[in-house]
Amino acid sequence: MQAAKLHDLVDQCHNPRFLAIIGEVLAMHNRKSADYASTEDPLQNVRTAGEYGLEPWIGVQLRLDDKRNRIKGAIRKMLSGKPVTMANEALRDSFVDRIVYAIIALQLYDETPSGTHSSPILGGATNTVAKCNCENCKAGEDDNCKIVECNQAMR
Repeated sequence: MQAAKLHDLVDQCHNPRFLAIIGEVLAMHNRKSADYASTEDPLQNVRTAGEYGLEPWIGVQLRLDDKRNRIKGAIRKMLSGKPVTMANEALRDSFVDRIVYAIIALQLYDETPSGTHSSPILGGATNTVAKCNCENCKAGEDDNCKIVECNQAMR
């Protein structure tokens, strides 16, 4: 998105708290990028999933799952009446991290050729999602692919 268009969207937003949170998300992304990324490739650290045979966006999804599990653990403690203590980062920071990771996953997903996946789960080959065996793919609704069910059906 061009800066002018982004500026227009900011001007059109009537929720100042939402904009403030987006600013926090961007600030966290910039801080963490300084620690992990290179200036040549700001996503260098998350692309390393490819070294293990995974699409980089899938590797980022695993990081999202880690953050989700961290949040779920805190919620379980809250619901059971136990005090919630987070040793390494505040719960709020986990939410912001998830937003950052989701945006990075989307960026990496958009870089992947449409409809293709390359992963050891799918036999290590590049497969078009539309050729898997789930009912959504058979119906031509590959955007609603249930990859877990597809992987089981392809084994």
